[in-house]
Formats: sequence, structure tokens, C-alpha cells
Amino acid sequence: MGAEIVDFRLQRAKQCGIRRTVNSRKWDDLKKTVMDRTDGKGAQIVIEAIGFSPVIAQAVQLTRSFGEVILLGTPRGKAMMDVTPVFQTIHLKHITVKGAFEWLWSVTEEPFYYPCRHTKLNNMKQTFSLLKSGALVTEPLLTPHLST
Repeated sequence: MGAEIVDFRLQRAKQCGIRRTVNSRKWDDLKKTVMDRTDGKGAQIVIEAIGFSPVIAQAVQLTRSFGEVILLGTPRGKAMMDVTPVFQTIHLKHITVKGAFEWLWSVTEEPFYYPCRHTKLNNMKQTFSLLKSGALVTEPLLTPHLST
């Protein structure tokens, strides 16, 4: 499921094969859609790609017990909110929160910065495999090129 506040992006997501999309501008609509789709359990994996602290807090609320929140977006700016309810939810539901700052990943299996199970090379191989098989559709994302 893809969530976005811009309708044009939701249309593009559908063109790329995302079957279910929801405009997340209204929190209640997003929460209802996720909970209805998951029989009230919440999503197994929630990827937050904005880096906006209140949205990270919402991502935690959408996650089921023993689920994961993956932070693609880098949080910037001060979070002017009470984080205790977020931490309580993480603690009580055993939610794992992971950062996904790709620059720390090793290029190959030999650790460059820190040992980890993901490498840039393996991620590229997986991405190219998905593209080749047609499982990852990117054509609708392409825009006209301008010559210089």
C-alpha cells in the first residue's frame, strides 16, 4: 500500500503497480484504511520516507505488534511533541525501528564502515533483477529528457 498527500503521485504509484493507495493528508483516513486492510492489526512493515517527526510517530501507530518501522527519511528539525506515547507503543508492541541511511552500507561483502547484512552491490543486483523480471515498474516515472 502506498500513502501520499499528492494525488498525482498516487496516480503514478498505481501506474507502477501499487494496487492500493491512500491519500494520507487526513490521518483518520490513512489509519482507517491501514487497519481495515490488516484486520485491525496494523502493517507488518511501515516505511517512512519523509523524515518529519510527527509522521514517524504516525508510522509507529500504524505498525502491528512485532512489526518494523523503517526510516528512509532523515529527521530534520526539532520535534515539538511528547514522544512518550511513541516510545510506549514501540516498547509495548515490540516494534523494531530501523534507520536506513544507505551511505554506511558496505559496497561489497567486505565491511567498509560497519558489518551489515545489506551491501550496495547486493541491493543493486536485487534491483536489476526486479527490473529485468518486470516486478519493478519504473516506466511511468520517466520524464522527457531535455538536450543541453
